[in-house]
Parts: sequence; C-alpha cells; structure tokens
Amino acid sequence: SEGLRYIPEIGKSFSSKEELLDYLNANISKDSVILVKGSRSTGMDYIADKLKV
Repeated sequence: SEGLRYIPEIGKSFSSKEELLDYLNANISKDSVILVKGSRSTGMDYIADKLKV
C-alpha cells in the first residue's frame, strides 16, 4: 500500500477481504492465473480458498 501512495495506477488497495473478492470475481476470467502472496495471518489463505474453482 505504501507504493500505491506514490504511483496509484500500478495497483489497487482494498479495505476488506470481501471487497477484494468482489473485485476479483468481477474482473477475472475462468482461465486467469492468480498469484496470492501474503501471510496466513493476514488471511490470504482465505482469499486463495475462495478463488478455487
């Protein structure tokens, strides 16, 4: 999020996991490959599980 402050067009920031999932579900296709990088303590495993088809 620090980098987004200086160059906002390179990424997106979300205030909740649900907001992130809503964005991903609206903007990815079935053949997309998503790399979820982050720790389990931040809940990234939850995001990865919800994206599984």
